[in-house]
Amino acid sequence: MKLVFSPIMSWPVTLLIAAALGLVIWWSYRPKLKRLSPLRSRLLLSLRVASLLVFLLMMLRPSLEFTSSETEGMTLIIAGDSSRSMETPDGLGSQSRRQALLNTLNENQKTLDELSEKVTILRYDFDETLVERDTLELLTIGEQTAVGASLEELLQETGNERVVGVLLMTDGAQRAFAPLNIDPRTIALRYGEQRIPIHPVPFGGTGQSENALDLVVEELFVDPIAFEKTTIPVTIRLRALGAAGRKVRVKLLVEDRRARAPGDVGTMGIPLITGDDRPVKEVTINSSNEVKTIDLSFTPQMTGEFKLRVEAEPLSKEVKTVNNTRETIITVQKGGIRVAYLHSIPPEAKFILKVGGTEQIQIDSNLMYLGVLQNRNRIPADWFEPNRFDVYMIGDIPADLLTDKQMAALATRVSKDGAGLMMLGGLRSFGPGGYAGTPLEKLLPVVMKEAEKSDGRVAPDLHYFQDMKMRPTPRGRSHYLMRLDNSRNPAEIWTKLPPLQKANKLEARHALVEVLAESENRAPLLFAHEFGRARVLAFAGDTTWLWHLNGFQQEHTRFWQQVILWLSRKEFDSDSSVWARVDPRNFRQGQRVPITFGARKDRGEPLADAKFQVTVKTPDGQEFSPPLQGIGGERRLEVTDTNQPGDYWIKVEATRDGQPVGPTAWTRFLIDAGDPELDNPAADYQLLEEIAKLSGGSMIPPGDLDDYLKQLQNERLPNLELTEIHKTSLWDNSYVMMMFVLFLSSEWFLRKKSGLV
Repeated sequence: MKLVFSPIMSWPVTLLIAAALGLVIWWSYRPKLKRLSPLRSRLLLSLRVASLLVFLLMMLRPSLEFTSSETEGMTLIIAGDSSRSMETPDGLGSQSRRQALLNTLNENQKTLDELSEKVTILRYDFDETLVERDTLELLTIGEQTAVGASLEELLQETGNERVVGVLLMTDGAQRAFAPLNIDPRTIALRYGEQRIPIHPVPFGGTGQSENALDLVVEELFVDPIAFEKTTIPVTIRLRALGAAGRKVRVKLLVEDRRARAPGDVGTMGIPLITGDDRPVKEVTINSSNEVKTIDLSFTPQMTGEFKLRVEAEPLSKEVKTVNNTRETIITVQKGGIRVAYLHSIPPEAKFILKVGGTEQIQIDSNLMYLGVLQNRNRIPADWFEPNRFDVYMIGDIPADLLTDKQMAALATRVSKDGAGLMMLGGLRSFGPGGYAGTPLEKLLPVVMKEAEKSDGRVAPDLHYFQDMKMRPTPRGRSHYLMRLDNSRNPAEIWTKLPPLQKANKLEARHALVEVLAESENRAPLLFAHEFGRARVLAFAGDTTWLWHLNGFQQEHTRFWQQVILWLSRKEFDSDSSVWARVDPRNFRQGQRVPITFGARKDRGEPLADAKFQVTVKTPDGQEFSPPLQGIGGERRLEVTDTNQPGDYWIKVEATRDGQPVGPTAWTRFLIDAGDPELDNPAADYQLLEEIAKLSGGSMIPPGDLDDYLKQLQNERLPNLELTEIHKTSLWDNSYVMMMFVLFLSSEWFLRKKSGLV
């Protein structure tokens, strides 16, 4: 314990002030005190000096300082894969991968025990969850292998530890569904930034023999929202094992729903070929373990929900054919969405406008001039009339380019009529553009201040000026806006897109705002909010055109289409009074399936007092009604009995005051017949190599683990001396203030009684 001071000014200045105040008291008091009795004069002088001393105490700010210290060592993490793919018996003597993992640890147990004297060793099992264990056992029950999500959770759990490394003992193949399908490469980069190396210890074979003939449709990519009489691209990823030199025929089948009632599955057939449609393609396999990307297409001729199936025709002598197909469901809508886009000259507008120009989405563009040409700006008078546009988008333009009347009319279109609103980033948007204090401030989901307004010049505290890789947040991974493909790992495509150049520094306006996208450094980039009938977005970037120029035209188009569909509430074709939706449409056996449903009035407002009856029809024709959740205009339920593969139909009926609200709503989802853990259990050493490289680690074959542990044992691992300092203030409390007031008040009262006031 020691006494420390923290004067509000430097010591010389503080002492000089104290001396000056003392002299003032001495010279000002001496003449006045001569008329008083010695006792009263001493008392007055003592009170004034006491007040001065208390004042000096507050200027010096003394405190008692207590220190404590402790030593913190390093931690080694062992993470063992406990998913079902680790049951694969491809080790020595046909032992399973998990058994090989445990044998490796047992063989190195002596070295681990010696190492534990200087390093804390933590052991975890991971599959779809992460569980800390005292010891790892022969346990392989995990239905998914969520490598990325487990590494992310591990980083959070050990955030306060000084980690010397992570031994990732696995076959390396990520097999996970949303929202657990986080790209392990992205998380490995964060480990590298924190100087925590990941050392994969691989188990399992990377392929099958030439005689193990198998065609596997691993992924099916198609936009879940399509438009009538518009060509729809469908992409599949086909893995061919043991088929070198063989030709494989792949075909696209579409459900025929003519004369089919809801709840009945239609027949599947090759769709009518129009224009450049390619529903069938034949490819040649060049190696014994080859992955081919195959592009197909078709043109839907009517609206509704339809099932798609891609099928690789079985080869002769191919035994396992259940994994030759993959199915999903798409919604085909009519078009007619009208978008008003106010923008300046930068290139972002040029590429966003490419999304329009079809029967489905019409974008009316209005170029806004800046500077000396500003007087040439003209916004058509009817742009803000009711029902003129479904969505309004504002690019990098200042608020001054809109009149007060136009700004108020736009705010009314959004808040009262339910039109969608989006603002893009730039030097002249949001706060720097002067939107704080306007009618749009209360609508946009981000914080804006009038002091942020600028004239288009760079404001370093309001913008990021580095490249920013955009990625979904945990909430965004399952959101419609961020799903750029329909794979089992929809977040993976974001790791491939070029980074944004610069972005606005924005923060959510309140807790109900959803942040759907962020940078790798967790700077928020895309904000979404719904209130009443309105949907609004704030996007900190304005350089997605770089995606288009770097070969990601399809992803760029799909992102902006989904933005427009979401803002206009057309993402699920939900114009009906009663609606129901499932997103995504494909699930594995036994997985919980969330269903959202509700009812609305004629103008689209949620109907909070409706009563619902929900019926689930299983693939074998059985029906049941699961318990409902939520209140108000949007309800939820979870279907948990999903052990049968096939089509599950959802029927939603709504009543109000005993009368039907509208037509019955139908939707459905699919339970895949395949087993992602065992359909293709090949180990993925390439992914493990990438994880090691990105994190600063290295691959360690199981036989070399002893060398790594001994090297770690011989290293001079630094211990960290942690010193914790606690301070107890002696001046910043109510007692000191009360003393100061008491001395001054008493001195003034005594002076008044003595006739000196």
